[in-house]
Amino acid sequence: MNRKYNIIYLSSLKNTNVNSYIKILRKVYYFLFFLNIEYPGFHSWFQNNVIPDLETKKKEIITIMYGEYIAGVSILKNTCDEKKICTIRIGKHFRGQGLGKQLIEISLMELNTDRPMATVSSYRYPQFRNIFNYFGFKMEDVSCNYYRNRNDEICFNGQLIGSKYNSNIEPFYKLLCINDYTVDYNYRIIKNHKILKVI
Repeated sequence: MNRKYNIIYLSSLKNTNVNSYIKILRKVYYFLFFLNIEYPGFHSWFQNNVIPDLETKKKEIITIMYGEYIAGVSILKNTCDEKKICTIRIGKHFRGQGLGKQLIEISLMELNTDRPMATVSSYRYPQFRNIFNYFGFKMEDVSCNYYRNRNDEICFNGQLIGSKYNSNIEPFYKLLCINDYTVDYNYRIIKNHKILKVI
């Protein structure tokens, strides 16, 4: 099936159509609502950081729309000091169509760099491993318990401020790059639902 997608930059939409801007901004928040579980400060960050920074262009929200539905979202930080993909997500029903690759390509153009900082939780790392490898993102840091206890944040192309780096755990994530293992919230290395080792 050929689908027609539209790319919308929310900072630009705000200046041209305020009603559509508010409508899509609400949809973006609910599309990303689950992040409140993985990142306890997500709601506050979105309300008090992302929305005000759209006005000054320090942040950008790029959406891929399929009609009235959000197929994908990217939230970017674009300042002199930092070029970062803060959030990226493709909706479950839109995966496997190359939209993640397209959204990262658009994000790289918007940030004007091919090496933006990006982080991903250890829990979500297996979902992002292949696409980060495709774009040549380099793992540079693992911040233990950064946003939540027992959940590490894996950093690419940079480091988080105030990170609690643990050099002993990074080789396990590099191992995950080669084999299809994952690490759960309890630091157990798992393959095919079998616990292989507790870190």
